[in-house]
Amino acid sequence: MRKINPVRSSQSKIGAEMSKTFRTSNGVKEKAHRLLRWSEKYFKTDMVYLAHGGFWLTLGQIFSALISLGLSIAYANLLTQQTFGTYKYILSAYGIISLFVIPGLSSAVTRSVSRGFEGSIKEGFKKKIKWGTIAGIASFLISIYYLLNNNLILSIGFLTIGLFLPLMESFGLYSSFLEGKKLFKERVLYEIGLNLIFAAAILLTIFLTKNLFIILAVYFISNITGRIIFYFLTVKKFKTNNLADEEMDSYGRSLSFFQIVSNASQYLDKILLFTMLGAPQVAIFTFASALPDRIKYLFRFTGTISFPKFAGRPAEEIKKNLPKKLLLLGLIISFAIVAYILAAPLIFKYIFPQYKSAVFLSQIISLTSIYAITYPIGSYLSAHKKVRELFMISGSSFLLGLICLLVFIPFYGIWGAVIGAAANRLTIITTSFYFLKKIKD
Repeated sequence: MRKINPVRSSQSKIGAEMSKTFRTSNGVKEKAHRLLRWSEKYFKTDMVYLAHGGFWLTLGQIFSALISLGLSIAYANLLTQQTFGTYKYILSAYGIISLFVIPGLSSAVTRSVSRGFEGSIKEGFKKKIKWGTIAGIASFLISIYYLLNNNLILSIGFLTIGLFLPLMESFGLYSSFLEGKKLFKERVLYEIGLNLIFAAAILLTIFLTKNLFIILAVYFISNITGRIIFYFLTVKKFKTNNLADEEMDSYGRSLSFFQIVSNASQYLDKILLFTMLGAPQVAIFTFASALPDRIKYLFRFTGTISFPKFAGRPAEEIKKNLPKKLLLLGLIISFAIVAYILAAPLIFKYIFPQYKSAVFLSQIISLTSIYAITYPIGSYLSAHKKVRELFMISGSSFLLGLICLLVFIPFYGIWGAVIGAAANRLTIITTSFYFLKKIKD
Protein backbone atom coordinates (compact mmCIF):
# COMPACT_ATOMS: atom_id res chain seq x y z
CA MET A 1 0.00 0.00 0.00
CA ARG A 2 1.45 3.40 -1.09
CA LYS A 3 2.05 5.96 1.63
CA ILE A 4 0.68 9.46 1.11
CA ASN A 5 2.91 12.37 2.00
CA PRO A 6 0.62 14.73 3.97
CA VAL A 7 2.72 17.81 3.14
CA ARG A 8 2.72 17.05 -0.58
CA SER A 9 -0.98 16.29 -0.46
CA SER A 10 -1.67 19.62 1.24
CA GLN A 11 0.45 21.47 -1.33
CA SER A 12 -1.43 19.75 -4.15
CA LYS A 13 -4.75 20.87 -2.70
CA ILE A 14 -3.50 24.45 -2.36
CA GLY A 15 -2.21 24.37 -5.92
CA ALA A 16 -5.53 23.02 -7.17
CA GLU A 17 -7.43 25.77 -5.33
CA MET A 18 -5.11 28.48 -6.71
CA SER A 19 -5.51 27.09 -10.23
CA LYS A 20 -9.28 27.10 -9.83
CA THR A 21 -9.23 30.68 -8.54
CA PHE A 22 -7.02 31.75 -11.44
CA ARG A 23 -9.37 30.12 -13.96
CA THR A 24 -12.35 31.80 -12.30
CA SER A 25 -10.61 35.17 -12.37
CA ASN A 26 -9.77 34.76 -16.05
CA GLY A 27 -13.34 33.71 -16.72
CA VAL A 28 -14.69 36.86 -15.09
CA LYS A 29 -12.27 39.03 -17.08
CA GLU A 30 -13.26 37.32 -20.32
CA LYS A 31 -16.96 37.83 -19.60
CA ALA A 32 -16.36 41.48 -18.72
CA HIS A 33 -14.33 41.91 -21.92
CA ARG A 34 -17.12 40.38 -24.01
CA LEU A 35 -19.74 42.54 -22.28
CA LEU A 36 -17.74 45.70 -22.98
CA ARG A 37 -17.28 44.72 -26.63
CA TRP A 38 -21.01 43.99 -26.93
CA SER A 39 -21.87 47.42 -25.48
CA GLU A 40 -19.79 49.19 -28.13
CA LYS A 41 -22.61 48.95 -30.67
CA TYR A 42 -24.72 51.14 -28.38
CA PHE A 43 -22.08 53.56 -27.07
CA LYS A 44 -20.16 53.79 -30.36
CA THR A 45 -16.79 53.89 -28.63
CA ASP A 46 -13.94 51.58 -27.61
CA MET A 47 -15.39 50.49 -24.27
CA VAL A 48 -12.41 48.28 -23.32
CA TYR A 49 -10.06 51.25 -23.77
CA LEU A 50 -12.50 53.52 -21.91
CA ALA A 51 -12.94 51.08 -19.03
CA HIS A 52 -9.20 50.54 -18.60
CA GLY A 53 -8.07 54.15 -18.99
CA GLY A 54 -11.19 55.59 -17.37
CA PHE A 55 -10.77 53.36 -14.32
CA TRP A 56 -7.25 54.57 -13.63
CA LEU A 57 -7.97 58.21 -14.36
CA THR A 58 -11.10 58.15 -12.18
CA LEU A 59 -9.13 56.44 -9.43
CA GLY A 60 -6.56 59.22 -9.68
CA GLN A 61 -9.25 61.88 -9.43
CA ILE A 62 -10.74 60.17 -6.36
CA PHE A 63 -7.35 60.07 -4.63
CA SER A 64 -6.71 63.67 -5.62
CA ALA A 65 -10.12 64.70 -4.25
CA LEU A 66 -9.48 62.90 -0.94
CA ILE A 67 -6.05 64.49 -0.56
CA SER A 68 -7.47 67.90 -1.47
CA LEU A 69 -10.26 67.43 1.08
CA GLY A 70 -7.74 66.53 3.80
CA LEU A 71 -5.64 69.59 3.01
CA SER A 72 -8.73 71.82 2.93
CA ILE A 73 -9.73 70.64 6.40
CA ALA A 74 -6.23 71.43 7.67
CA TYR A 75 -6.21 74.86 5.99
CA ALA A 76 -9.64 75.71 7.41
CA ASN A 77 -8.76 74.73 10.96
CA LEU A 78 -5.08 75.70 11.21
CA LEU A 79 -4.70 78.86 9.13
CA THR A 80 -6.42 82.23 9.51
CA GLN A 81 -8.46 83.63 6.63
CA GLN A 82 -5.82 86.32 6.15
CA THR A 83 -2.94 83.82 5.85
CA PHE A 84 -4.83 81.35 3.68
CA GLY A 85 -6.24 84.09 1.45
CA THR A 86 -2.75 85.51 0.85
CA TYR A 87 -1.40 82.01 0.21
CA LYS A 88 -4.07 81.38 -2.46
CA TYR A 89 -3.43 84.81 -4.01
CA ILE A 90 0.29 84.05 -4.45
CA LEU A 91 -0.48 80.62 -5.94
CA SER A 92 -2.99 82.26 -8.29
CA ALA A 93 -0.28 84.74 -9.30
CA TYR A 94 1.98 81.76 -9.99
CA GLY A 95 -0.77 80.31 -12.18
CA ILE A 96 -0.99 83.53 -14.20
CA ILE A 97 2.79 83.89 -14.65
CA SER A 98 3.21 80.20 -15.57
CA LEU A 99 0.83 80.71 -18.50
CA PHE A 100 3.70 82.40 -20.34
CA VAL A 101 5.78 79.19 -20.28
CA ILE A 102 4.15 77.96 -23.52
CA PRO A 103 1.26 76.10 -21.85
CA GLY A 104 0.19 74.59 -25.17
CA LEU A 105 3.50 72.71 -25.32
CA SER A 106 2.18 70.12 -22.86
CA SER A 107 -0.68 69.18 -25.21
CA ALA A 108 1.71 69.33 -28.16
CA VAL A 109 4.04 66.82 -26.46
CA THR A 110 1.07 64.52 -25.81
CA ARG A 111 0.05 64.71 -29.46
CA SER A 112 3.59 64.14 -30.74
CA VAL A 113 4.20 61.16 -28.44
CA SER A 114 0.86 59.61 -29.45
CA ARG A 115 2.12 59.75 -33.06
CA GLY A 116 5.40 58.00 -32.20
CA PHE A 117 7.72 60.98 -31.65
CA GLU A 118 8.86 60.03 -28.15
CA GLY A 119 11.93 62.28 -28.21
CA SER A 120 9.55 65.24 -28.05
CA ILE A 121 9.65 65.18 -24.26
CA LYS A 122 13.29 66.30 -24.19
CA GLU A 123 12.69 69.01 -26.77
CA GLY A 124 9.69 70.17 -24.78
CA PHE A 125 11.77 70.21 -21.60
CA LYS A 126 14.36 72.54 -23.17
CA LYS A 127 11.65 74.92 -24.37
CA LYS A 128 9.98 74.96 -20.95
CA ILE A 129 13.28 75.75 -19.20
CA LYS A 130 13.95 78.63 -21.60
CA TRP A 131 10.53 80.26 -21.27
CA GLY A 132 10.31 79.41 -17.58
CA THR A 133 13.50 81.37 -16.97
CA ILE A 134 12.07 84.38 -18.80
CA ALA A 135 8.84 84.16 -16.77
CA GLY A 136 10.92 83.81 -13.60
CA ILE A 137 12.78 87.05 -14.39
CA ALA A 138 9.41 88.78 -14.86
CA SER A 139 8.37 87.53 -11.43
CA PHE A 140 11.60 88.94 -9.94
CA LEU A 141 10.74 92.35 -11.42
CA ILE A 142 7.27 92.21 -9.82
CA SER A 143 8.97 91.29 -6.54
CA ILE A 144 11.16 94.39 -6.78
CA TYR A 145 8.07 96.51 -7.46
CA TYR A 146 6.36 95.30 -4.27
CA LEU A 147 9.59 95.75 -2.30
CA LEU A 148 9.83 99.39 -3.43
CA ASN A 149 6.21 99.86 -2.33
CA ASN A 150 6.98 98.46 1.15
CA ASN A 151 4.95 95.25 0.69
CA LEU A 152 7.45 92.68 1.97
CA ILE A 153 4.95 89.78 2.00
CA LEU A 154 4.10 89.96 -1.70
CA SER A 155 7.71 90.82 -2.58
CA ILE A 156 8.95 87.58 -1.04
CA GLY A 157 5.99 85.73 -2.58
CA PHE A 158 6.90 86.75 -6.14
CA LEU A 159 10.58 86.13 -5.45
CA THR A 160 9.67 82.57 -4.48
CA ILE A 161 7.64 82.14 -7.68
CA GLY A 162 10.57 83.33 -9.81
CA LEU A 163 12.99 80.89 -8.18
CA PHE A 164 10.89 77.75 -8.58
CA LEU A 165 8.74 78.31 -11.67
CA PRO A 166 11.17 77.08 -14.40
CA LEU A 167 11.71 73.69 -12.71
CA MET A 168 8.04 73.22 -11.78
CA GLU A 169 6.83 73.66 -15.34
CA SER A 170 9.63 71.74 -17.09
CA PHE A 171 9.71 68.54 -15.04
CA GLY A 172 5.90 68.32 -15.14
CA LEU A 173 6.08 67.18 -18.79
CA TYR A 174 6.36 63.53 -17.72
CA SER A 175 2.55 63.55 -17.34
CA SER A 176 2.07 64.68 -20.97
CA PHE A 177 4.43 61.94 -22.18
CA LEU A 178 2.57 59.18 -20.31
CA GLU A 179 -0.75 60.51 -21.57
CA GLY A 180 0.49 60.38 -25.16
CA LYS A 181 1.67 56.79 -24.66
CA LYS A 182 -1.77 55.92 -23.21
CA LEU A 183 -0.03 54.77 -20.03
CA PHE A 184 -2.88 55.96 -17.84
CA LYS A 185 -2.14 53.54 -15.01
CA GLU A 186 1.44 54.78 -14.67
CA ARG A 187 0.40 58.41 -15.01
CA VAL A 188 -2.18 58.06 -12.24
CA LEU A 189 0.18 56.17 -9.92
CA TYR A 190 2.85 58.84 -10.39
CA GLU A 191 0.31 61.62 -9.78
CA ILE A 192 -0.86 59.90 -6.61
CA GLY A 193 2.77 59.64 -5.49
CA LEU A 194 3.33 63.32 -6.23
CA ASN A 195 0.19 64.31 -4.32
CA LEU A 196 1.18 62.21 -1.32
CA ILE A 197 4.66 63.79 -1.19
CA PHE A 198 3.16 67.27 -1.40
CA ALA A 199 0.33 66.62 1.08
CA ALA A 200 2.60 65.04 3.69
CA ALA A 201 5.06 67.94 3.46
CA ILE A 202 2.37 70.65 3.67
CA LEU A 203 0.44 69.00 6.52
CA LEU A 204 3.59 68.61 8.60
CA THR A 205 4.55 72.22 7.88
CA ILE A 206 1.26 73.85 8.86
CA PHE A 207 1.13 71.76 12.02
CA LEU A 208 4.56 73.09 12.99
CA THR A 209 4.35 76.67 11.77
CA LYS A 210 1.90 79.24 10.42
CA ASN A 211 4.66 81.20 8.66
CA LEU A 212 3.44 81.96 5.15
CA PHE A 213 6.91 82.01 3.59
CA ILE A 214 7.85 78.59 4.96
CA ILE A 215 4.54 77.15 3.76
CA LEU A 216 5.14 78.56 0.27
CA ALA A 217 8.71 77.22 0.15
CA VAL A 218 7.54 73.74 1.19
CA TYR A 219 4.75 73.88 -1.43
CA PHE A 220 7.22 74.45 -4.27
CA ILE A 221 10.08 72.26 -3.01
CA SER A 222 7.84 69.23 -2.41
CA ASN A 223 6.18 69.58 -5.83
CA ILE A 224 9.48 70.01 -7.66
CA THR A 225 11.07 67.05 -5.84
CA GLY A 226 8.22 64.75 -6.85
CA ARG A 227 8.23 65.96 -10.45
CA ILE A 228 11.98 65.46 -10.81
CA ILE A 229 11.69 61.89 -9.52
CA PHE A 230 8.83 60.94 -11.84
CA TYR A 231 10.28 62.75 -14.86
CA PHE A 232 13.52 60.78 -14.80
CA LEU A 233 11.67 57.58 -13.95
CA THR A 234 9.44 58.11 -17.00
CA VAL A 235 12.28 58.91 -19.40
CA LYS A 236 14.33 55.95 -18.21
CA LYS A 237 11.51 53.40 -18.16
CA PHE A 238 9.30 54.24 -21.14
CA LYS A 239 11.20 56.29 -23.74
CA THR A 240 12.06 53.99 -26.67
CA ASN A 241 13.17 56.36 -29.46
CA ASN A 242 14.70 59.79 -29.97
CA LEU A 243 12.41 60.97 -32.74
CA ALA A 244 11.43 64.64 -32.52
CA ASP A 245 8.32 66.13 -34.13
CA GLU A 246 9.07 69.16 -36.30
CA GLU A 247 5.46 70.32 -35.92
CA MET A 248 5.51 70.24 -32.11
CA ASP A 249 7.03 73.67 -31.47
CA SER A 250 4.80 75.61 -33.87
CA TYR A 251 1.72 73.70 -32.77
CA GLY A 252 2.55 74.25 -29.10
CA ARG A 253 2.95 77.99 -29.68
CA SER A 254 -0.33 78.18 -31.57
CA LEU A 255 -2.14 76.22 -28.89
CA SER A 256 -0.68 78.44 -26.19
CA PHE A 257 -2.54 81.51 -27.41
CA PHE A 258 -5.91 80.04 -26.55
CA GLN A 259 -4.70 78.22 -23.42
CA ILE A 260 -3.34 81.44 -21.91
CA VAL A 261 -6.71 83.18 -22.04
CA SER A 262 -8.57 79.97 -21.20
CA ASN A 263 -6.56 79.09 -18.09
CA ALA A 264 -6.24 82.67 -16.89
CA SER A 265 -9.94 82.63 -16.04
CA GLN A 266 -9.43 80.21 -13.15
CA TYR A 267 -6.98 82.57 -11.44
CA LEU A 268 -8.27 86.06 -12.20
CA ASP A 269 -11.25 85.87 -9.83
CA LYS A 270 -8.94 85.34 -6.83
CA ILE A 271 -6.51 88.01 -8.07
CA LEU A 272 -9.29 90.59 -8.37
CA LEU A 273 -10.97 89.59 -5.10
CA PHE A 274 -7.65 90.01 -3.27
CA THR A 275 -6.97 93.35 -4.92
CA MET A 276 -10.46 94.80 -4.38
CA LEU A 277 -11.69 93.11 -1.19
CA GLY A 278 -8.71 91.56 0.61
CA ALA A 279 -7.39 88.13 1.62
CA PRO A 280 -10.35 86.96 3.81
CA GLN A 281 -12.75 87.20 0.86
CA VAL A 282 -10.36 85.12 -1.24
CA ALA A 283 -10.38 82.47 1.52
CA ILE A 284 -14.20 82.36 1.64
CA PHE A 285 -14.52 82.16 -2.15
CA THR A 286 -11.85 79.43 -2.29
CA PHE A 287 -13.71 77.21 0.18
CA ALA A 288 -17.04 77.87 -1.54
CA SER A 289 -15.46 76.78 -4.85
CA ALA A 290 -13.29 73.92 -3.59
CA LEU A 291 -15.72 71.00 -3.71
CA PRO A 292 -17.65 72.19 -6.80
CA ASP A 293 -14.27 72.39 -8.56
CA ARG A 294 -13.67 68.74 -7.66
CA ILE A 295 -16.83 67.84 -9.59
CA LYS A 296 -15.45 69.20 -12.85
CA TYR A 297 -11.98 67.80 -12.14
CA LEU A 298 -13.54 64.38 -11.56
CA PHE A 299 -14.73 64.41 -15.18
CA ARG A 300 -11.53 65.83 -16.66
CA PHE A 301 -10.48 62.27 -17.51
CA THR A 302 -13.05 62.30 -20.34
CA GLY A 303 -10.91 64.82 -22.20
CA THR A 304 -7.62 63.19 -21.20
CA ILE A 305 -8.62 59.72 -22.33
CA SER A 306 -10.16 61.03 -25.56
CA PHE A 307 -7.17 63.02 -26.79
CA PRO A 308 -4.88 60.16 -27.95
CA LYS A 309 -7.86 58.43 -29.60
CA PHE A 310 -9.07 61.56 -31.36
CA ALA A 311 -5.57 62.27 -32.70
CA GLY A 312 -5.76 59.13 -34.85
CA ARG A 313 -9.44 59.24 -35.91
CA PRO A 314 -11.13 61.08 -38.82
CA ALA A 315 -13.02 64.19 -37.76
CA GLU A 316 -16.28 63.10 -39.37
CA GLU A 317 -16.29 59.83 -37.43
CA ILE A 318 -15.75 61.69 -34.14
CA LYS A 319 -18.42 64.29 -34.86
CA LYS A 320 -20.95 61.60 -35.72
CA ASN A 321 -20.63 59.71 -32.43
CA LEU A 322 -19.63 62.42 -29.97
CA PRO A 323 -23.03 64.15 -29.35
CA LYS A 324 -24.66 60.99 -27.92
CA LYS A 325 -21.72 60.47 -25.58
CA LEU A 326 -21.90 64.08 -24.45
CA LEU A 327 -25.60 63.68 -23.61
CA LEU A 328 -24.80 60.71 -21.35
CA LEU A 329 -21.88 62.61 -19.80
CA GLY A 330 -24.15 65.60 -19.13
CA LEU A 331 -26.66 63.41 -17.27
CA ILE A 332 -23.93 61.94 -15.07
CA ILE A 333 -22.48 65.38 -14.27
CA SER A 334 -25.97 66.69 -13.43
CA PHE A 335 -26.49 63.83 -11.00
CA ALA A 336 -23.18 64.66 -9.29
CA ILE A 337 -24.17 68.33 -8.99
CA VAL A 338 -27.56 67.53 -7.44
CA ALA A 339 -25.91 65.14 -4.99
CA TYR A 340 -23.47 67.86 -3.92
CA ILE A 341 -26.19 70.50 -3.51
CA LEU A 342 -28.05 68.15 -1.14
CA ALA A 343 -24.89 67.27 0.81
CA ALA A 344 -23.35 70.76 1.03
CA PRO A 345 -25.08 71.90 4.29
CA LEU A 346 -23.80 68.82 6.14
CA ILE A 347 -20.32 69.12 4.63
CA PHE A 348 -19.87 72.70 5.79
CA LYS A 349 -21.49 72.06 9.17
CA TYR A 350 -19.14 69.23 10.12
CA ILE A 351 -16.01 69.72 7.97
CA PHE A 352 -15.73 73.48 7.35
CA PRO A 353 -17.65 75.04 10.27
CA GLN A 354 -15.57 78.23 10.04
CA TYR A 355 -16.96 78.78 6.53
CA LYS A 356 -20.54 77.55 6.90
CA SER A 357 -21.85 80.95 5.79
CA ALA A 358 -20.61 80.00 2.29
CA VAL A 359 -23.03 77.04 1.87
CA PHE A 360 -25.49 78.74 -0.49
CA LEU A 361 -22.63 80.36 -2.39
CA SER A 362 -21.06 76.93 -2.89
CA GLN A 363 -24.33 75.38 -4.05
CA ILE A 364 -24.76 78.05 -6.72
CA ILE A 365 -21.15 77.71 -7.87
CA SER A 366 -21.64 73.94 -8.23
CA LEU A 367 -24.22 74.55 -10.99
CA THR A 368 -21.48 75.97 -13.22
CA SER A 369 -19.63 72.62 -13.09
CA ILE A 370 -21.90 71.42 -15.89
CA TYR A 371 -19.37 72.95 -18.28
CA ALA A 372 -17.21 69.84 -17.71
CA ILE A 373 -19.32 68.39 -20.53
CA THR A 374 -17.08 70.32 -22.95
CA TYR A 375 -13.83 68.51 -22.06
CA PRO A 376 -14.14 65.93 -24.88
CA ILE A 377 -14.98 68.69 -27.38
CA GLY A 378 -11.82 70.56 -26.40
CA SER A 379 -9.78 67.38 -26.85
CA TYR A 380 -11.32 66.80 -30.28
CA LEU A 381 -10.50 70.34 -31.43
CA SER A 382 -6.96 70.15 -29.98
CA ALA A 383 -6.22 66.74 -31.48
CA HIS A 384 -7.24 67.98 -34.94
CA LYS A 385 -5.36 71.28 -34.62
CA LYS A 386 -8.43 73.52 -34.75
CA VAL A 387 -6.49 76.38 -33.18
CA ARG A 388 -8.67 79.21 -34.50
CA GLU A 389 -11.81 77.65 -33.05
CA LEU A 390 -10.11 76.96 -29.73
CA PHE A 391 -8.92 80.54 -29.54
CA MET A 392 -12.41 81.86 -30.28
CA ILE A 393 -13.91 79.68 -27.54
CA SER A 394 -11.35 80.66 -24.93
CA GLY A 395 -11.11 84.29 -26.04
CA SER A 396 -14.84 85.00 -25.96
CA SER A 397 -15.36 83.22 -22.61
CA PHE A 398 -12.35 84.96 -21.06
CA LEU A 399 -13.39 88.40 -22.26
CA LEU A 400 -17.00 88.10 -21.08
CA GLY A 401 -15.93 86.60 -17.74
CA LEU A 402 -13.35 89.35 -17.16
CA ILE A 403 -15.86 92.11 -17.95
CA CYS A 404 -18.32 90.59 -15.45
CA LEU A 405 -15.62 90.32 -12.78
CA LEU A 406 -14.55 93.94 -13.21
CA VAL A 407 -18.15 95.23 -13.27
CA PHE A 408 -19.79 93.11 -10.58
CA ILE A 409 -17.12 92.49 -7.91
CA PRO A 410 -17.05 96.17 -6.82
CA PHE A 411 -20.85 96.10 -6.38
CA TYR A 412 -21.58 92.54 -5.26
CA GLY A 413 -18.29 91.31 -3.80
CA ILE A 414 -17.94 87.53 -3.91
CA TRP A 415 -21.22 87.19 -5.82
CA GLY A 416 -19.61 89.26 -8.57
CA ALA A 417 -16.95 86.56 -8.88
CA VAL A 418 -19.72 83.94 -9.16
CA ILE A 419 -21.38 85.94 -11.95
CA GLY A 420 -18.02 86.13 -13.75
CA ALA A 421 -17.48 82.37 -13.47
CA ALA A 422 -21.02 81.63 -14.67
CA ALA A 423 -20.62 83.95 -17.69
CA ASN A 424 -17.27 82.39 -18.57
CA ARG A 425 -18.51 78.80 -18.39
CA LEU A 426 -21.82 79.41 -20.14
CA THR A 427 -19.89 80.97 -23.02
CA ILE A 428 -17.58 77.94 -23.18
CA ILE A 429 -20.56 75.58 -23.42
CA THR A 430 -22.32 77.65 -26.10
CA THR A 431 -19.29 78.21 -28.33
CA SER A 432 -17.95 74.64 -27.93
CA PHE A 433 -21.19 73.09 -29.16
CA TYR A 434 -21.44 75.66 -31.92
CA PHE A 435 -18.03 74.72 -33.32
CA LEU A 436 -18.66 71.01 -32.83
CA LYS A 437 -21.65 71.38 -35.12
CA LYS A 438 -20.19 73.79 -37.67
CA ILE A 439 -16.60 72.79 -38.12
CA LYS A 440 -15.50 70.75 -41.15
CA ASP A 441 -12.26 68.82 -41.37
